[in-house]
Amino acid sequence: MGFLEALLLAFIILKLTGVITWSWFLVLAPLYPDVILYACLAVFGVGMFRRHREQVRQLDNEWDTFDERWHLP
Repeated sequence: MGFLEALLLAFIILKLTGVITWSWFLVLAPLYPDVILYACLAVFGVGMFRRHREQVRQLDNEWDTFDERWHLP
């Protein structure tokens, strides 16, 4: 368990026992760096997938043109 996970667990316990009266937004603050990182990775992954898919389509179109030019079956 890392530091942020331990801090989150401590904040949740303190909130549920009534020791702190912070909003849940502040209690869950240790989660935000991970959420931001995973969101960035997801956006990057989707972008890479779309780029790869477009490159494959371009290669397929070039290959079809080659087939037509040389009358290959």
